[in-house]
Amino acid sequence: MTVAGTRRLSTYEDYENQEQCLQASYYVRHIYPAPHIIEVSDDLPTECAKHLKLAFELYWVDGAAAASRLRILVERLMDHFDVPIEGKGNKDKNHALSLSERIAEFEKMKPGHKDALDALRFVGNHGSHAGQSDQKALLDAFEILEGALSELVDNKRAKLAAKAKALIQSKGNPKAWAK
Repeated sequence: MTVAGTRRLSTYEDYENQEQCLQASYYVRHIYPAPHIIEVSDDLPTECAKHLKLAFELYWVDGAAAASRLRILVERLMDHFDVPIEGKGNKDKNHALSLSERIAEFEKMKPGHKDALDALRFVGNHGSHAGQSDQKALLDAFEILEGALSELVDNKRAKLAAKAKALIQSKGNPKAWAK
């Protein structure tokens, strides 16, 4: 692993001991390989995982570029779920659908994810168009993405529901689970 960054020295007065002190602060600018900011499912489509891992790397170097990669990941996720790239969307005639329109189409297919995907789209748009990204907004976006992927890719809610059903049916008896 390699880490690069800057070190800044600042002075401050320690009045209790009547002396001047130096304090070093370190600012990370690059980590390779970048640590995963969120869990990456083994079931995440390869094209989506590629952009997510690039977003992890870019987080340390250029937050706006990392935000843009998250937006691209949402586009590739729409591709993975076969959301149309052309259609009527909000207009009267066929055209290339915007990501917003594709998310609306996806909501018809798999309800309950529109807000999360729109949030990621807006963070990505802001990073792309403003050329900057707020660190907190970016970390929130990663967290939102992790929640959405746990449902969309890993089917976590369905798996937990099945476990709950098995526990209910067995009345909590572990010997009945194996049957």
